[in-house]
Amino acid sequence: MKWKMIALVSAMAVLTGGQAVAGKITGKVSFKGQEPAPIEIPFGPQCKKLHADSEEKPVVDFYVVGRNQGLGDVLVHVKEGVPDKDYSPPQKPNVIDQEGCMYKPYVSSMQTGQKLLVKTSDPVLHNAHAPKLEFNKVQLQGADPFKFSFDEPKRFLHFKCDIHPWMHSYVNVVPHPFHSVTKPDGKFEFEELPAGDYVVEAHHRKLGKVQKKVTLQSDSDTAKIDFTLEHQEQN
Repeated sequence: MKWKMIALVSAMAVLTGGQAVAGKITGKVSFKGQEPAPIEIPFGPQCKKLHADSEEKPVVDFYVVGRNQGLGDVLVHVKEGVPDKDYSPPQKPNVIDQEGCMYKPYVSSMQTGQKLLVKTSDPVLHNAHAPKLEFNKVQLQGADPFKFSFDEPKRFLHFKCDIHPWMHSYVNVVPHPFHSVTKPDGKFEFEELPAGDYVVEAHHRKLGKVQKKVTLQSDSDTAKIDFTLEHQEQN
C-alpha cells in the first residue's frame, strides 16, 4: 500500500509540473422563483408501450428542481484561470441514449477530444438530427452508435428526433476537465486545481448564465461558491 501511495503522488507530481495538486472548488446551483409545471408528452401507441409498467406520466421538464431548491441540468465550468496546458481527454465516451422515446441525458458535458456516442435502446424508429453538424440519420435498435469528437468548445449542441418532436438532448464541449452538469441537488465539484484566481460559470439553457470569481490560496485549498438562477414570470 505504501508503494502504491508513493506511485500515486509521483504521478500527480508529473501531471502538475512537480507538485501534487489537490485544490478544490465546490458549490451548489439553486433555483429561485415559481417552478413552471412540466409539459406532458403526447405519446403515440408505440412509445406508450415502452412505459406500460410505469404509473408516472411522461413529461418534459425544463426546470429540474430538487430538495432545498437545488437545480439540475446546469452546465458549471471553470471559464477563466485554468492553466494553459494539454489535458488528455477521458477514455470513457460521453453517451446519449434514445430510451423510452426520450433522449437521456437531457443535458451533458464532455471534453474536447473525448468521444460522443449517440445510440438507441428502443425498438422504435428514431432519427438522430444535429442541425449545427448538418447530421441527420435514421437509427434502429441494435445499430452501431453514431460517433463524434470535437476539437473546439461547443455550448448546448442540439440533438433531436424529428419523428418524436419532444425528444431533445444538449451536449456541451469544454476544453479541460473542470466541468460538470448538475443533478437535482444542484451540487458540483472540481478537483486538482492549482492555486490561482478563477472565474466559474453556471449556465442553464432556459434561465441563462451567471459567473463568479473565486481564489484558491494554495494548491491544497478548498473554495466554495454558490449560484442562484431565477425564473421570472412572463407578463
